[in-house]
Amino acid sequence: MMPDPEVGLQRLLKGLDRLELQCMVAGSLASSLHGIWRATNDVDLVVRLTSDRVDEFVAEFSPEYYIDADQVSGALRLGRPFNMIYLASA
Repeated sequence: MMPDPEVGLQRLLKGLDRLELQCMVAGSLASSLHGIWRATNDVDLVVRLTSDRVDEFVAEFSPEYYIDADQVSGALRLGRPFNMIYLASA
């Protein structure tokens, strides 16, 4: 049985809180919370993450999430998004 996606989100939010990183909900979850339902199986977050904290960020979520430090660093450098995958629900 696949775990509730909320488990992965709660773990993510607790980790961000532990790291004292600001975040906001975006994408389909945000629009659904505001009354415009969009059914997807992901959560989009915007996180105030700087390149000097990438290793700390990756260490917080490994091995529960697939997250690649090089991908995160490259995304930050280019101003692009990156993916994290909660492995228990993948």
